[in-house]
Amino acid sequence: MKEPQFAINRGQGFSITFSNGITVSVQFGDFSYCNNKDKENRERHAMQEDNYGGSRYSCENAEVAIFNNKGWLTKEYKDEGDDVLSHIEPDEVAKIIQWCINYKEEGGVPNE
Repeated sequence: MKEPQFAINRGQGFSITFSNGITVSVQFGDFSYCNNKDKENRERHAMQEDNYGGSRYSCENAEVAIFNNKGWLTKEYKDEGDDVLSHIEPDEVAKIIQWCINYKEEGGVPNE
């Protein structure tokens, strides 16, 4: 089992691994299934200046995947599509994170 951790993924998203071994990946870069995949949106969102004089990369939605060291768990959360969920808005990302925290390997957790 991996140790709990945060990771930044190529500056276009992040992942969190929880103490139960579940990792949630939230990506919103050029090649992710989100509004930034579209060239017009990508140019509009590319590296905007933040309030601290730095830069940030943003998007209204993100691609989300759930997995552990045994494989993909995304379909256990929502049985549709592929191993990733596309165009997921921030409120749903928060629900997915909570689902991951509560995941138990034997039987998973119920969808809410």
